[in-house]
Amino acid sequence: MLGLHQLTRLDEELSTRARWAARLREELAGLELTFPVVHDGSAHAYFKLNTLVPTGLASWRDEIVKAIRAEGVGCDPSHPCLTDIGWFREQRPSLFTRLPDEHRPDYGAEAVPVASDVLARQICIELGPGLGEDDIAATSAAVRKVMAHYLRAHDLKGRVS
Repeated sequence: MLGLHQLTRLDEELSTRARWAARLREELAGLELTFPVVHDGSAHAYFKLNTLVPTGLASWRDEIVKAIRAEGVGCDPSHPCLTDIGWFREQRPSLFTRLPDEHRPDYGAEAVPVASDVLARQICIELGPGLGEDDIAATSAAVRKVMAHYLRAHDLKGRVS
């Protein structure tokens, strides 16, 4: 029953999330963040607003997440890359147990360089439909504050006003 009741609010919730995402993308412009492309004719659920910190800040990504959280804003690092998960990297999935070693795929970090780069830089900002105008303003201010600090501290470009 709960699921059916929630479906009646789905369009409104997706619309709210999209509105908050558009606002944050606009307000966070100039901070060297990279947002995903949403192609015409497609829709994004915006469970969270995913963004990439600049390559030059990749090694500080976890600190950036902690600093945003310290400002009272929900933020998480990305999920780990599959090649960073021990049991997967060691090829323990049952799918591979019957394959001879020479036919097992290589799941070292070098096997997925793009995924490794993206996931090392991704942060996920909370974007729930229960957030209001004040929450989004606070989120924007917190992310701007934290990113401005890290851009300055590491002498990277970006409009940090």
